Amino acid sequence: MANDKDFILKNPVEVGGPTNVTLGTVTSNNIDLARGNYFKDTPTGTSTYSISNAGAVQSFQLEVTGGLEAVASSFSTTLYEGTGSNIVINNGIDLAGDGGLVWYRRRDAAENNSLEDTVRGLDKVIYTDSTNAQADPGAYGLQAFNSNGFTAGLNTSGGDYVSWTFKKQTKFLSDGNIAMIPMTLKEISSSLDIHESTVSRATNNKYVQTPRGVYELKHFFSSELSTDTGKMVSSKAIMEMIRDIIKNENKVKPSSDSKISKYFKDQGISVARRTVTKYRERMGIQNSSERKIRN
Repeated sequence: MANDKDFILKNPVEVGGPTNVTLGTVTSNNIDLARGNYFKDTPTGTSTYSISNAGAVQSFQLEVTGGLEAVASSFSTTLYEGTGSNIVINNGIDLAGDGGLVWYRRRDAAENNSLEDTVRGLDKVIYTDSTNAQADPGAYGLQAFNSNGFTAGLNTSGGDYVSWTFKKQTKFLSDGNIAMIPMTLKEISSSLDIHESTVSRATNNKYVQTPRGVYELKHFFSSELSTDTGKMVSSKAIMEMIRDIIKNENKVKPSSDSKISKYFKDQGISVARRTVTKYRERMGIQNSSERKIRN
């Protein structure tokens, strides 16, 4: 079943027999197998489905559409030319409602990088060439956070500018690393047609303040692991899952790295044993033998 929706399948039972492709209708989250055995639905938020009129041996298909936001609605790179006056940049990101941050600079001159976010507000900017925590950019900073982007302040006519706009990741702010969406240096460098090392240098020693604390920008770059559904999972999310598994394990018979790897495999996520070991050691967690409580 190909989809981009987070879901949990509880107590699954695999059955045999052919699937007759008869389109049914999902009504109030109920799958009525008397009406068909192929269903489509676009749920909102967390959804629980009930099944009625199931036969003794029967299979059905449920195609879930919608779900997780596309990357384009969470991050945008915009190249624009200066006009000498304010410029409205429309990039599809709702900074007015959802919040986020804008990192911008002029590319054809030796000028600093500037970072502004909806938490600090429009009158506070962080410059890369200053040790000050923040400064008031005045007419040269952002003039508005809009529902479809932002309004850039005074600029040099004909200047070559670039901006990176990040929508606030509400799931990260509420749930932490386990909700992190994978994003790599390669993805950013490809979108800008520059080398990965350039992105790495640009983000080095840059920090952003969030309700969860202050993070280095590089914290939000992470590798990704694939799942059986084709969805990619952030390595930081995997590390948090490993931490939770170990936290809730049987202390007398703790989970080995191989057992944790098998757990991920059963969930449709490809995490090799050596990867579990690497992430566990990176978090400073002992191996199963060292964690075992002996009577």
